[in-house]
Amino acid sequence: MKMRAIPICLLLTSQALLARLPENLPQANTRPVEGSRQEAAIDTETPLPKLVSRLEGEWQLVSTGKMYLIGYTNDMYSIAAHGEKALSELNKLIKNTKSAKAKSGAILCIHLIGIESTVSGRFAEDFNNEMARQTLLALADDNEFGPMAINLLARDPWKSDLPTLVRILKKHEKPNPALIHALFRYVREGFPFREDIDEKLDQIPVYFETSEGKKRLGVLTTVLREKPDDDPKIINKMKRPDYVIQWDDTLTNRIVRRYTPAPDSPILSEIKFGKIENVLSQFLRLSREKVGVFSYCGQLEPYCHYVEQGAIIIVDDSVARKRWISHFDKHPPAPQP
Repeated sequence: MKMRAIPICLLLTSQALLARLPENLPQANTRPVEGSRQEAAIDTETPLPKLVSRLEGEWQLVSTGKMYLIGYTNDMYSIAAHGEKALSELNKLIKNTKSAKAKSGAILCIHLIGIESTVSGRFAEDFNNEMARQTLLALADDNEFGPMAINLLARDPWKSDLPTLVRILKKHEKPNPALIHALFRYVREGFPFREDIDEKLDQIPVYFETSEGKKRLGVLTTVLREKPDDDPKIINKMKRPDYVIQWDDTLTNRIVRRYTPAPDSPILSEIKFGKIENVLSQFLRLSREKVGVFSYCGQLEPYCHYVEQGAIIIVDDSVARKRWISHFDKHPPAPQP
């Protein structure tokens, strides 16, 4: 009995290995799951309209174990297998259904058609289908699902999106946080935010700016500068939440700064901060990196900020919107044919 069981186990193991491909080998109709890939089960028998109607039922995205990977369902892969022919059916569902979940599922299907059912990797994506692109872009101005469409488009930003996105930015006075933050992925550099922060400064004032003006929050004061021959444990042992760390220009040594609130500083909970040291640490990082890697997933930074005369000015979304508009007035996106 045992002799017969061994080959069966080996066969089952081999089949499982064939179904779980290495994550770094993107192939169409395979789903990344926990460092490997699983083949999607494509339904080739059910008619397209019925496949699309299933999005109005109970479904759940497959857990990929990674926030940057989307776990499309087998039905989504099956719909995407119809390519551009599925776009009209998906648009019809988005227009007619009252189910928010069905709409979000349809938008994910459009995105999957756009990337040709091929999930490329961690923080890179190839959106190749132009018809799917235009379909998704047309949804960017939707009150409810515009942010979702924008976040999916920004995973592989096309310059041809910018005229539409800038028009949406200017059209609505109420700021769209998803759009404001997605624009960093489109412009990449030269934007009116995240300027370099001079590492030589021993004091950096911090302000918060709204449409009503600026309020002084506090100041960052240098308490330690790491030297090339210093033991890195000195800084590593410091209680991280109480300090703000800035890397020097060579990315080899660190500057430790302590934040001190101003006596008349606004109550932080009123401006929706988390712990301000964490927020400022992100700003120092973004002033160096310019575009955060997790922006790929549509993860919003806590606020936008700019640097002026050695001070960090944190801005709310209304001010960020105006700064973006001013930027595009000076540097309008090229019109697309």
